[in-house]
Amino acid sequence: MNLQIYHETARILGGFRQTGPAPRISIAPWETASAVLDLAAGIAVFLASVSLLRSRSRRRFFAGAVIVSATLTTLVLVLPALNRSGTADTAPRAADAPAAFLGIGLCVAFASLWAEILTNADRGADSPDAAERFERRVSPIAIRAALFLVAAAGLLLCGVTSATLAASLAILVLLAFSFRRRGSAFARRAVVVAALAITAGSALVARPNPDGDSVETKLPAMPTTWTVAIDSFRQFPYVGSGLGTFPDAFRREQPRELPGLVARADSAFLELLVTGGIAGAALATIVILSFLVLLGRAWRSQRHREESATALAGFGALLFWALASLGGPATSSLTALPALAAVCGMSWAASQARGVRLP
Repeated sequence: MNLQIYHETARILGGFRQTGPAPRISIAPWETASAVLDLAAGIAVFLASVSLLRSRSRRRFFAGAVIVSATLTTLVLVLPALNRSGTADTAPRAADAPAAFLGIGLCVAFASLWAEILTNADRGADSPDAAERFERRVSPIAIRAALFLVAAAGLLLCGVTSATLAASLAILVLLAFSFRRRGSAFARRAVVVAALAITAGSALVARPNPDGDSVETKLPAMPTTWTVAIDSFRQFPYVGSGLGTFPDAFRREQPRELPGLVARADSAFLELLVTGGIAGAALATIVILSFLVLLGRAWRSQRHREESATALAGFGALLFWALASLGGPATSSLTALPALAAVCGMSWAASQARGVRLP
């Protein structure tokens, strides 16, 4: 199909006495080169963060920077958009990139909160005053819990349902992992309560219309971009049209009822199917699952409390990214990829900290 496209282009340009481009495996080589460079940059950020964040103080500083950035994202980007339009759903595209970053920041905030819970008993142990011990122990947890709730509120206000559900599932998995390691009856009850709370919070995003419409009328149909993207995938089934070439491949099947330039499919996985084909989607799936397994094994082998909690941040962020990529546009853009790579690098560096025992 790519060869046919190049032949058609050469024939059209030949009518104007112009030489057509040489055939390549990608229908837009420069876009493919740009996408490859973006992925290479993400790998470089991951390796740099692994090398840089070897000490506990550096990891604390970086995690704090991510959490503060998520808080500022909520205050600077989300709230003004709500004031202008009344609801974030009226401009979902503008909220995609903040939603992706806030989901990553939420996982880091959870890891920071859990690390404080694990190590909180050490605070104020040398003080004979009960009030002073209480102040030393409660204040750090309260601050981290507040920052976690701010990031969660910002993600809800973005109005990107796929990102909200993906973040809820990721946090629920992190809770299950964390409390399972504690192995107490209180922990199991806390997991159940947290699951109910997260489910109730996620339901607020997709709550029924208060005007009285039936549930059947509110069930969403498959988006038009999805159906057209599937048709485009059938044109390039094996190795795709080339990374970064989704608008060009989509345009070949774009119907008249869908005017304008469509640059995103509202699903990062569908975009990968179109641009990378079965080979690209399979390779990406293998890489993500393998890295999740590696992070999970590294977390289980880490015996230091703070480092084990930090290792969960990258696992949760990558899980959120993978889940959000299945059915939403939040991860279609590569703007949050450096943050994801850096968080995963921080978690890997924490899991390999001194004293870790590999399985």
